[in-house]
Amino acid sequence: MEKSDFFKKSKIPAKESWYIFTICTMSLVLIVLGVLFFQNPFLTNNPEVSGLSYLGQDAIITVEDNGSGSQSFYFYGSVLPNMKIDQNVSVTLKPTATDCAVRAKVYYIFENQALPLNIITTSDWQKNNDGYYYLNQNLVPNLTTKFLQGIITPSAEVGLNSANIYSYIVSFETLPTTTEYEKIWKII
Repeated sequence: MEKSDFFKKSKIPAKESWYIFTICTMSLVLIVLGVLFFQNPFLTNNPEVSGLSYLGQDAIITVEDNGSGSQSFYFYGSVLPNMKIDQNVSVTLKPTATDCAVRAKVYYIFENQALPLNIITTSDWQKNNDGYYYLNQNLVPNLTTKFLQGIITPSAEVGLNSANIYSYIVSFETLPTTTEYEKIWKII
């Protein structure tokens, strides 16, 4: 069978068959690109797709001497008010660092404001008048120290919207023990 016989029998001229092939291929490419575009984590309101940590997920935050580290967690506005949720967050010092004093702060973001969040810490941490929690001992390299055991969700008076997603941040700051960190941090 010759080439010209095939196109005569198919009832579609050769020129038009290439148009159909091109249109089908381009349609398939546009569909694939559309699916990939709408799965982009920056376009979705789904934090799991974005790779964010969720309320209750365990975390270890690594810090350096004379440095800081933080991690953001999210929760839905439909969470019950004043509810205790287990939340394990620990801090560890990089192996190359020197012994440090460490302090931590936990707050959540509501209407573009950073508000304090009620938390449950281990007995090694003490809350000071400045809103920070201070470790009773030095943070040493290669040793993980537990900070959070749980959080208390915001009260009903705050007015969280169940359709929204909120975040809270756990932040650590360190200063080498060789510095006068009590004066720098103005520990009372």
